[in-house]
Amino acid sequence: MATLEELKAKHGAIAQATTPDGRTITIKRPDFPSYKRFTDKLTQDKSSKASAFEELVMSCVVDPEREQARSIIADYPALVVALAGAAQELGGSDIEITKSS
Repeated sequence: MATLEELKAKHGAIAQATTPDGRTITIKRPDFPSYKRFTDKLTQDKSSKASAFEELVMSCVVDPEREQARSIIADYPALVVALAGAAQELGGSDIEITKSS
């Protein structure tokens, strides 16, 4: 398992969630193709929102291995929503836009 500093050095901006039982999932900023697939899936089929969130998160997981991350998410299913929100923020959703008229 890599340290937080090693993961930051390798992937840049990251976010990490720790479960009550001490397991962690670390994600990186989504790349444009992954984020585009996410937004396309949300706009094309609103019934698949949960799977769109899961796909986005899994495309961003850097630690642990994806199968272990899936196991953690199986135990804490709402974690995928929190991690998807973090991925969106890492991708720039919280950047303030200044408008001028």
